[in-house]
Amino acid sequence: GTDFSNAWYRCYNLTSFPVLDVSNGTNFSYAWQYCHSLTSFPVLDVSNGTDFSNAWYRCYNLTSFPALNASNGTDFSYAWFYCTALTSFPNLDVSNGTNFSYAWEYCAGLTSFPILDVSKGTNFSQAWYGCAGLTSFPVLDVSNGTDFSNAWNNCSALTSFPSLDVSNGTNFSHAWLECSALTSFPALNASNGTNFSFAWGGCSALTNFPNLDVSNGTNFSYAWKYCTALTSFPNLDVSNGTNFSYAWTNCSALTSFPSLDVSNGTNFNGTWTNCSALTSFPVLNTTKGTSFANTFSGCSNLVSIESIDTRNSTNSYGMFDYCSSLEADLINNKDAITGVPGILYVRTV
Repeated sequence: GTDFSNAWYRCYNLTSFPVLDVSNGTNFSYAWQYCHSLTSFPVLDVSNGTDFSNAWYRCYNLTSFPALNASNGTDFSYAWFYCTALTSFPNLDVSNGTNFSYAWEYCAGLTSFPILDVSKGTNFSQAWYGCAGLTSFPVLDVSNGTDFSNAWNNCSALTSFPSLDVSNGTNFSHAWLECSALTSFPALNASNGTNFSFAWGGCSALTNFPNLDVSNGTNFSYAWKYCTALTSFPNLDVSNGTNFSYAWTNCSALTSFPSLDVSNGTNFNGTWTNCSALTSFPVLNTTKGTSFANTFSGCSNLVSIESIDTRNSTNSYGMFDYCSSLEADLINNKDAITGVPGILYVRTV
């Protein structure tokens, strides 16, 4: 046999599996998917296997996994998805693997992770999503990775993160979302990243943020939402950013904000919502902005804004809602002057 794809798919009641000779097998995709009564797995010869996608998907009663020879494997997507009872993982040879998307998603029982050779991997999307038992993460070679979307999403017990080489990464959407125990973050090279939406959302224990190179980023929507412990923010190069919707929403400990270059920004909906510790706001170039709904809503201690240009806005609904400390004339005189530097202008819609 060479093709074992789907061979024992949905064999729900199997409680053990024999040591079969599958040494000529190349395709093991979905082979044991939903065999969720298995508590252990034998040492099979799968050394010729190339496709292990979904192989042990939802085998959620497996408490251990053997050190199989998977050295020819290229596709490990969803391989151990939702194997929630695994408390450790062997040092498998996955050195030819390129696709690790969803590979260990929701392996919530893992308390540590080995230093696997994933150096050929390009896709790490959701690879460790929901691994809520991990308190640390190893220094893996992910230098060829391009997609890190949701990679460590909901790894809520991580207290630190290593300085990985993610310099080829383009997609960091939701990458560290809800990593709520992280107290610091390394200065990674994310210079090729374009999508940072939700990237550090919910990292509520971060007290500071490094000066990352995010200069190619275009989407920063919700990027730092609910980073409630941040008291300051670095002067990041976000000059290519177009979408800043809710980027710093609920950063309630920020006492100041830098003069970032947001000159290409079009969407400022809710950008600084509930940044309740801000008392002043710098001059930012928002001339390309088209939407400012709820931009400063809930900034209850904001007493002054030097300038905000909303001349091209089509939606400024609730822009200053619950800004109880802001000077009344800035809120009420909404149709005063347009296009004059240093003058607040909000279009009524």
